[in-house]
Amino acid sequence: MNNAPGFWIMTNENFVIFDSSFPDDTVWNGDGNPETPGGRAICDFMKVELSENGWTCSETKPYCFYGWSFDVSSASGGTMVLLQYPGPWLLIVTRHPSLWKRLRGIPDDRVESRLLECVHQLLAKDSRISVVKRLSRADYFRAKT
Repeated sequence: MNNAPGFWIMTNENFVIFDSSFPDDTVWNGDGNPETPGGRAICDFMKVELSENGWTCSETKPYCFYGWSFDVSSASGGTMVLLQYPGPWLLIVTRHPSLWKRLRGIPDDRVESRLLECVHQLLAKDSRISVVKRLSRADYFRAKT
């Protein structure tokens, strides 16, 4: 693993909030509750764009009942891209934590800087994405309180 300067961003801005004009692809049941979360088209867009930029991505899959995710292989290990809509959209890029961190409930935000920069550039260049704000995990949760 490369620990050269610039390889990791220690204060990652791996949380991105944004607005989107992608069509709403939420599937609603007869009671007006979401059956399938919205955002699949946005998540698929990110996966395709990252793949076209040289990243190896898994298939898009539902994440629990509230979002969509896919995995990205990188030199720093397995990374997950998670999209959810708490209003506005929230995109989180985080490493799959080690067993020890999972047992302790500690996320691993040490994401390869090249991957984060690619994500930020892809969001910035698409006209369907607006009001993009990059935050660290701490800044995101500080802003929510």
